[in-house]
Amino acid sequence: MCGCIAGALNKHIYPQDILANVSNRYFYQSMDIEKDYYAILGVLPSAETIVIKAAYRALSKRYHPDVYKGANIAEKMADINEAYETLSSDDKKAAYDEARGSRSQDADEYFNDDFGTHNTVDPLDANWKVAVKYHPDLEDAAAKLTKYSKKIAYTYKAYMLETKDFDNIQRAARAAAEEFLEIHFGQNEGIIAFAEELFNDDRKDILLELNRAVKVLGVSNADGRIIYKLKAEYNYLTSRDRFNSWLSELEGHEWLNHSTAKKIFIIWKSSPNEAQRVAKEQIITVARMEEASREAAQDEKLQRNTVIIVVATVMLIAFFVFMERTGS
Repeated sequence: MCGCIAGALNKHIYPQDILANVSNRYFYQSMDIEKDYYAILGVLPSAETIVIKAAYRALSKRYHPDVYKGANIAEKMADINEAYETLSSDDKKAAYDEARGSRSQDADEYFNDDFGTHNTVDPLDANWKVAVKYHPDLEDAAAKLTKYSKKIAYTYKAYMLETKDFDNIQRAARAAAEEFLEIHFGQNEGIIAFAEELFNDDRKDILLELNRAVKVLGVSNADGRIIYKLKAEYNYLTSRDRFNSWLSELEGHEWLNHSTAKKIFIIWKSSPNEAQRVAKEQIITVARMEEASREAAQDEKLQRNTVIIVVATVMLIAFFVFMERTGS
């Protein structure tokens, strides 16, 4: 023991360094970087302590043996406790993030929605119903987050009930959605829009491939080539693709300009029948305006030609008069 200490001193390793090394080893031994602790708790890397605590408390109740009747309950609770122990400590969280590296972009666990389907009672349900009664937009905000991940949506519910921050219902949900998308799909607007389409169509298979492509190629290299490849590989048509196909079959669609088509596309996404009615009305209106414009142009041309003929006639008469007087 003395020899070890003497050797440490000879190498200029001081007690604080020894403690730091022991501490770092403890951090790494108490965490598993193969596990996505953020996804386990349903939180995002920027989550504040209050969010992490709210998620942990909700999940602890959700997976309590008296409530949850599914398999592997001990393993689930061990993962939840392990995740909370790491993420609730700034030092452990920093060590975990550093050790995990690019794997923090993995979306696999967030998309794993085997999320307590064996519960007899949701511990948040009673209080959530009361909150929704007085703040109905909570339900809409949670539903939008559910589209991305049930885990994120559940944490959102726990957070809102814990903080009672009902003045920022939509803003909190929007911030969570934007961060989720940016972490897993980068900042390219085209990629984000494509991911949104895939979420709307519940195409988790393509989303996972998109997430892997962004992670491997790098956020700065995530562009339209990825979209093109994935659409071809999965024979996938976005809503815009489907709309364009639908519109091209509509008689008289060539009368619609880009701005009008864009407005009809918004309607089409919720009601194709209503979009067809609006499109036909627009086509008829534009066609009539074009016809009226052509008729006006023809009338103007006729009037111009009439004036030319009259002027030419007057000039011709004047010429003959002049010739007649000169000849006399």
